[in-house]
Amino acid sequence: MAADTKHTLEDLSWLAGDWETANAAERWTDEHWTTPAGGVMLGMSRTVKAGALSEFEYLRIVQKGDDLVYIAHPGGRAPATCRGITGAAAERCARAIAGSACSSR
Repeated sequence: MAADTKHTLEDLSWLAGDWETANAAERWTDEHWTTPAGGVMLGMSRTVKAGALSEFEYLRIVQKGDDLVYIAHPGGRAPATCRGITGAAAERCARAIAGSACSSR
């Protein structure tokens, strides 16, 4: 993908809806994303382990000029932010936020 390729929230519209992952009955995660509107997509995630909440996260993807910005509030804490989130970069960003490697504001 060319470095000057521009992306919009509409490119991520496939993400809207409900997602779930499961690891037997011991642990599962569900996530919900809204459709793009007003320059933002909103999401929430929760992980349940052994019948109890173990993690939660409030999420936003925001269009800022030519950039898509992923903003996560893991556990309701101050946001961690990654810019330029598309393709493999989005996956790296999500992993980095989980490990607190992105910038916090």
